[in-house]
Amino acid sequence: EIDLMETKGNAWTSEWGGDHGIRSIGSTLHWGPDAGHNCFQKTHGEKYLNQPDGWHGWHTYSLDWTRNHLSILVDNQEIYRLTTPGNGMYNYCPYHNIEDPWRNGPHNAPFDQPFHLLLNVAVGGTSGFFAEGQYDVPKSWRNDSPHPMRDFWEHRGEWLKTWHGDDVAMLIDYVEMIQY
Repeated sequence: EIDLMETKGNAWTSEWGGDHGIRSIGSTLHWGPDAGHNCFQKTHGEKYLNQPDGWHGWHTYSLDWTRNHLSILVDNQEIYRLTTPGNGMYNYCPYHNIEDPWRNGPHNAPFDQPFHLLLNVAVGGTSGFFAEGQYDVPKSWRNDSPHPMRDFWEHRGEWLKTWHGDDVAMLIDYVEMIQY
């Protein structure tokens, strides 16, 4: 999965002293030999915009993908770049006790095949993207809750005030993918 653009829709969220709300956007390459061994921590970049309305407005997100690199840009400014290692991606993030699934592939494997592309404004989840106890306002659910969606809805009076309607919504004019 390639997260070309991901952000959190809250107008104000402070995590570990940094702004991870509408003023922050990130890009992440999710990859690994299986879902349990995702090496996204080594292939993630973020950009902050120190303006009250954050990333409000129209922006151009781009992915330049060749056999030698993947470069993610916003408004022609690079957010993240991965230069594919000559000795392979397995060695970039080695997995102990797992055989290299790409050993017979090219040096850019697994990035030699199609991936899912995501544009994402996150509002919740239990994956850890919204960490426990790290926000100015308590989350309305817990990652280990047996019914986090219900908790989220039942506590909407706490989080709804952090949303400002379409001012924090993602609007898309178009998506164009060109293969060279």
